[in-house]
Amino acid sequence: MSGTTQPVVGKPGAGLPPFERRLAQLALAVYSRTATRAAATRRFQGEAERLVQLASQLQESAARTRVLIRRVMGIEDNSRYWSASMVLEHLVIVDRGIAGIIEHICAGEEYPDEVLISQVKPHPDVGPEITPAFRASVDEFCQRIERIADLHSTAKHTHPWFGALDGWEWYCLGAAHHTIHRRHMQRIVQAFASGQKHVD
Repeated sequence: MSGTTQPVVGKPGAGLPPFERRLAQLALAVYSRTATRAAATRRFQGEAERLVQLASQLQESAARTRVLIRRVMGIEDNSRYWSASMVLEHLVIVDRGIAGIIEHICAGEEYPDEVLISQVKPHPDVGPEITPAFRASVDEFCQRIERIADLHSTAKHTHPWFGALDGWEWYCLGAAHHTIHRRHMQRIVQAFASGQKHVD
């Protein structure tokens, strides 16, 4: 495949294959029952730092260049043709959204917006200037959540893949989501290291 050919990927919001979706649901259920709040926070922050370290290995032009990778478990087909900077912008969008959901439902309030996967996609032209915004969004997320004494809310909000989640389950999802996209970022960086800009 040439570097100028637009690859064919799935539509935004198409979701995961059914078996993988069920596996992801089970994994989140187990994690949310076994993780501690401190451990989930360390995972969220640690994976964020690894993401920045990986992205920093790329020159500016590479960080802006979309790469077709083999799909990582946990991301839909549409997301496998992103740049490193797009990964970080996606996380900025999602982390801020999750923080807002947690704040609302832990206060016993209904969150007003439906979660749509198609609406958390990054802009294809974003570049490494997104990195400071990502770092700031991680700090902001942690500061907002620290103010909440108990994440085990009675109120819930629905995720399109995982169903109705309480505050604690949303928090665990945020940490796991960083891990998934750290693996995503690794494949993007590896594609440049091997000299391949498109990998089927």
